[in-house]
Amino acid sequence: MESEHFFLILLDVEGNVINSNRVFSKLVGKESELDFHKMIDDDSSRNFSELLEKTLNSPKEVQHALFNIRIGKSDSNLPVWWEFSVITNSDGDLMGIIGVGVGIQFLEQGMPWENLVDVLQFGRIKLSSTKTLVGWDEKVTNWLELSSSEWKGSSILEQNVLTAFPELDLAFKQISENGRPVCLVLRRPDSNHEFASLLTKVPEGFHLFILPREKKKIAKELLKPFTNFQLESLQGSVWIVNSDFKILQLNQEAKRLGILWKGRELNEGSKFHFQQQSESFSKLISNCKSAFSGNSIDFEFQTKLPDQEIGMWRVGIRPVYDTNGVTQGILIQAFDLYVLNQRLINLQAENQNLKELALRPSHILRSPLSSMLGLLDLIDQKQLDSENQKYFSYLKPLARELDNVIRSNAKKMSAFD
Repeated sequence: MESEHFFLILLDVEGNVINSNRVFSKLVGKESELDFHKMIDDDSSRNFSELLEKTLNSPKEVQHALFNIRIGKSDSNLPVWWEFSVITNSDGDLMGIIGVGVGIQFLEQGMPWENLVDVLQFGRIKLSSTKTLVGWDEKVTNWLELSSSEWKGSSILEQNVLTAFPELDLAFKQISENGRPVCLVLRRPDSNHEFASLLTKVPEGFHLFILPREKKKIAKELLKPFTNFQLESLQGSVWIVNSDFKILQLNQEAKRLGILWKGRELNEGSKFHFQQQSESFSKLISNCKSAFSGNSIDFEFQTKLPDQEIGMWRVGIRPVYDTNGVTQGILIQAFDLYVLNQRLINLQAENQNLKELALRPSHILRSPLSSMLGLLDLIDQKQLDSENQKYFSYLKPLARELDNVIRSNAKKMSAFD
């Protein structure tokens, strides 16, 4: 897209510029770095790192930010308002991130802001010539939680809606002197939530356009199908994920496994999403999507760990239904096959020890018993009186019976593997 005023860039998942239009290339210089982080100032770079992660974790959401672009090799910067969104192919695989930007100086040169509200998704606050609140759109209502009966007709400089002093007060003075729009950053005093803002002068008073640096969403109560006790009693690493792939619940094992798979801990409210584009993670996400249709799936999952070893897990995915039989989410349960194999090896070793322990008495008893049977064979019954012959006739069969019992038990124990 070639334009005199709009910048267009295509980024990879690391934030490197794959392609850009002529106006952007001209701004940063032909010999500029490929890394977008190095094309912006330090503060913008830190904000861009956060925005990049949010964009990848929430590919369906559009992200907005104001970044200062370094102009060529000079020490000057140009403030540019950007809109970033993810590009995917027909299979839903991530191909890159597209950014569309517009320079603040272009906006200050008189382009009708009313025409950009829909394009850049700003919210608008209407003010009278005396700076009193006249009205605002629905976006502003959601972001600032404004009440018509409480705020309308009052001065924006006197209300605790945004941190107005000294930035906003100074902006009113500047625009009254030269009539040019003024860019500034305002904050919510109760949450320190930042808004990129632009104040413009209109015949009926002023328009204040604002856009949160991180869009505020109406908080919804997360439905948790399991108690903490139930969750921790489940074996392996367990996640409960809703249809938006947000984690509703997870146990401690899942938190530890998240560090191995993602490089950082996965927590409640974050996306069950992995930046790795390996076949294994694609299969994991694909099976999760299938489970939302009511399918139960079991499969083996393997990936390379940070220490370059290959980890293997047995993963089971099950739909979770509410009381009406509607799929509320899915349960993802991963068992570490290496740990299971180690447990199996330990059990086999313990069984071998028990087997040897059970066989040992047989060997200990059979040796003296064999000697006893040999001695009994040497005794001449004719030399015994009738009473002792009677007892002797009982002794030899009992000894042979004991020998047969010991042999039989030893044979049974040897059969166990």
